[in-house]
Amino acid sequence: MSINVLLIDDNPVEVHEESGIKSVWHHPQELFGGEPATIQQNFDLVLIDERLNAQPHETGTFRIQGHNLVSHIRDEYFRGKAVPILVYSSVFEKGPQFYFGRNLDGVLPKSIAESPEFIRRIVDGFRDVSRALKTSEGIVDAIKAAVKAEDLISLDDYIPVEQIRDGQSNRETEIEGESEDSVSIPLEMGKWILAHLLSKPGPLLDETAAAWYVGLAPSSFADCREQFLPAVYAGVFQDPDRPMWWRETLYDVYASKCYEHGLELTDPWRNSEQAFPGCDVSKCIVCEKPQPEALGTYPRENLLHPVHILCSEVSSSTDTPLGFETVRTCST
Repeated sequence: MSINVLLIDDNPVEVHEESGIKSVWHHPQELFGGEPATIQQNFDLVLIDERLNAQPHETGTFRIQGHNLVSHIRDEYFRGKAVPILVYSSVFEKGPQFYFGRNLDGVLPKSIAESPEFIRRIVDGFRDVSRALKTSEGIVDAIKAAVKAEDLISLDDYIPVEQIRDGQSNRETEIEGESEDSVSIPLEMGKWILAHLLSKPGPLLDETAAAWYVGLAPSSFADCREQFLPAVYAGVFQDPDRPMWWRETLYDVYASKCYEHGLELTDPWRNSEQAFPGCDVSKCIVCEKPQPEALGTYPRENLLHPVHILCSEVSSSTDTPLGFETVRTCST
């Protein structure tokens, strides 16, 4: 299925059709001038340049940061539609980063914004979420269908149904005249999956966190990857360059190993050496001793590390959703 992308940039953008993706470029002045342009097409994604201060338009110079246009763009052209609006810039080094409960859906480096693979993964993901909602009995069932986790009962308690339904509870700036009908539930569902489920250690874990959870060193976890295949994530927005594992299924694999070796069921990090004989165990990033009970990061760093509670402290900025791991600050 073809994908239509709206590009908003003050510099002319060479648009072309590639891999079934068709882009349409507008200077921001064309959308916010005295007679705003009428958008005729049904767009699947909006990409806005963050630094709109370089090229003047024939009707005047337009100077504003791209993220400040998001509320107007959504209110004017995409009310109630599951169309993600992302801001891009060459100065963004991390990324992409997605947000739940804000008008802005995410930010990303320009190089990623130009990636057909990324665009298709995001658009196809939101389409799948919309289809799941139409064929499910509610938000919880729809999200579980979209992420292919119908059998994970524990996930039911972690999905913030009310926040998804109203779409406004945590937004920094409300749109004037916003009504319940203007909120796109599939959009909010997709944003929660991207910003929380796939970005924060919790029901889903990336490779570092998954290795820590079962008590193994990352190298041993990679060597034993086949044992954990039942836990591999295969739902919407799946990134082949960043595999994820279901925490609950990882525990099932660990439990089967305990049964096999006659071990007591406990936290996996406590007896991983016996459950996975011959494998290197996880070690604390600070003291390099085994059995780290938590995950942490260093200040001004975004990388997760296994860490002991005694070798770390609770971050003052930590806001941990229900069912997710509390990420601590590693001692230096």
